[in-house]
Amino acid sequence: MVRTVAALVAVAAAQDPERPHLSQAWSAMSVGDGMPGVVGQEHYLFAGNEAHHMWDYGAQGAKLWTCPKGNPSCKAYYIKLNGPNCCVCDQVDKPKQWDLQKDGLFTHTKFAGFEDTTELNDNPVKGAEHWAESSVLPKVLTVTYEYFLHREANGDVISHRIDFNTSVAQEGSILYGNFEVAHDIDAHRAKFAVPDQCTGNILNCCDSQDELDQKYDFHSFALRQAQKAAVSV
Repeated sequence: MVRTVAALVAVAAAQDPERPHLSQAWSAMSVGDGMPGVVGQEHYLFAGNEAHHMWDYGAQGAKLWTCPKGNPSCKAYYIKLNGPNCCVCDQVDKPKQWDLQKDGLFTHTKFAGFEDTTELNDNPVKGAEHWAESSVLPKVLTVTYEYFLHREANGDVISHRIDFNTSVAQEGSILYGNFEVAHDIDAHRAKFAVPDQCTGNILNCCDSQDELDQKYDFHSFALRQAQKAAVSV
């Protein structure tokens, strides 16, 4: 009986797909990570020490979060979103790298199955790969991410949604649509060029990072609130 169970476990493990890396250069329509409840055009690039994340809401404005290649300093520019044509937060943290983490002492990732789900605008997605990641952070805070994706014939990994939750009830869903992987990295990098109105002597708007994130970066705000709640428990 023990041998039979072990054999079944081995067969099931063998049938799991190879753990993917999420695309690290892409553009998509999205909601749930940037401005709460507002659909925008999202651009993302993460390559070594270089990282950029942008949410473009058209006439409403945009947030550009950028850590240029070869520059250890990261900045967040708020273009028309926080009053003036542009204001800046200097020396901010690096954007989150959206990828499946390797298993370790405090982080575990597993394949949860092929499942039907929905992406942006409730568009149905058939048979998406579902990968579940759970991490225990300091102060005994557990953060879980549920990734739903599929792989194109050329190897591109297309993200449809990411559901996140914490052990202190901060949660949300990031939904994507028209997800496109960027292959011309130089052309993609140009999307993160600092616009003219954000150069020179511009207003610093970092008095309240919580207030800014609550308005324009919901995932960062939710995670920070969860960390505060865990400390107080």
